[in-house]
Amino acid sequence: MRNLLAEIRQRQVYLSFQPFNPTDSDEGPNNAKTLARVALDMTSGRSVTPVVYPRNAHTVQGGRLSRMTQSIMYKAIISMKKVKPRRSTTINLDITRHGVKSISGDLPDDEVIWQSLKSKVFPQRLRAFMWRTMHDAYKCGKWWGAIEGYEHQGQCHVCNTEESMDHVLTECRASGQDTIWKLAELS
Repeated sequence: MRNLLAEIRQRQVYLSFQPFNPTDSDEGPNNAKTLARVALDMTSGRSVTPVVYPRNAHTVQGGRLSRMTQSIMYKAIISMKKVKPRRSTTINLDITRHGVKSISGDLPDDEVIWQSLKSKVFPQRLRAFMWRTMHDAYKCGKWWGAIEGYEHQGQCHVCNTEESMDHVLTECRASGQDTIWKLAELS
């Protein structure tokens, strides 16, 4: 029955069904019965390979628009996307993972790290900063190398090294971050 339904759905023409009553004197049902007998006679003695359709070929795809919300549709679209991870994001996830291991001994997986970045413990601005930093989304370093005439923007003017968030936050001598980190240790 599933294959028959799939075969019917593959047709590009309008198809209608009528109930068959053997006592009808109408030409249509009797003609259909005769055609069915002829088809059976033609296939007797020959092997017929049936077309087997995938299990879900007969099912209706999608959902009812009247029952959809923007949230449901957005989640469905996101679940269908196959996003190739950025190299810089993978590197930052590994750095984060091993930083957590050195502090707590646990080695969190990617999902735990992403969920911790969404934690309401942090203010929204800090969550956005951490997310952008994890994705290497700030316009520093290599980003400027692709823009003709602005390549110099990717270099730290004090240290003469390529800028990165890691350099800005922990390595650069000009930013005054030594003072900031000492204050952070005290609190």
